Amino acid sequence: MAGPLPQRGSDSHRGDRSPNVEVVDDHQHSTGVSASPFAPFRHRTFFWLWLGVVIASIGSWGQTVGAQWLFVNDPNAATIVPLVQTASTLPMMLLALPAGALADAFDRRWMMFVIEVYFITVSTLLAVLTALGMMPPALLLTSHSQSGPGRPCCRRPGRP
Repeated sequence: MAGPLPQRGSDSHRGDRSPNVEVVDDHQHSTGVSASPFAPFRHRTFFWLWLGVVIASIGSWGQTVGAQWLFVNDPNAATIVPLVQTASTLPMMLLALPAGALADAFDRRWMMFVIEVYFITVSTLLAVLTALGMMPPALLLTSHSQSGPGRPCCRRPGRP
């Protein structure tokens, strides 16, 4: 059985121990926790959140591939196709820190709702203009990069 853990901020080399720190018994924790990689899916909230992230990721990948595929036969394809990937990742790189601060400052559910409505609007506009044949490379890159700014607010790894 493990001994009591030192309290945060104390000098553990001097033997300072806090009486209110719980004793951790490794044997109890190893038998009480499932070792299955599918254990988190037993929680309904986790399952739906995971499913939503998977579907959103597939949609994002499809949008990027479709945008690149649109200009594969263009004479300037060697330049345009890589710029599509740049247009989708650059806003995420530049706005990740400010988006994290915004996500901590406002109600997460409302913010995610507003961002998802924004994504739907931009994606629908992109699809309609493409279907009408009114999608030059500059407009594609602009509209594709406009779907990038909301991604850092919705994708917050390691946060509850």
